[in-house]
Amino acid sequence: MEDVLAHAEETVHPGMGAEQIALRAEGMRQNFGNMSVEQRAHWGNGQANIALGFLLLAAHGTGYDTSPMLGFMPDMVKELLKLPAHAEVAAIVALGRAAEEGFPHHRHAIERFVRFDN
Repeated sequence: MEDVLAHAEETVHPGMGAEQIALRAEGMRQNFGNMSVEQRAHWGNGQANIALGFLLLAAHGTGYDTSPMLGFMPDMVKELLKLPAHAEVAAIVALGRAAEEGFPHHRHAIERFVRFDN
């Protein structure tokens, strides 16, 4: 989020034209500029998790297997990837092709945890 605010114009689609780019970049700065770094990181983490879901679906759709992971050491990841101190690592994803078949999916019936009201 800190990088987004520092380069807001670069995050807006270039096809919008200079006026819309400037307007939308200023809107981002107004929306997020009054938040603390921690608040922006929290918001960005939620957005990253939405993007993560789409990444996992897209990878699966193109024949790759994925495994999102938690339980890693964020500070070590930031050091390894040379990320700034304020960066939040939302998840790590192992992505590749399976060497062997795993277990078939096992799911609970949807009625176990969802209620449908008419």
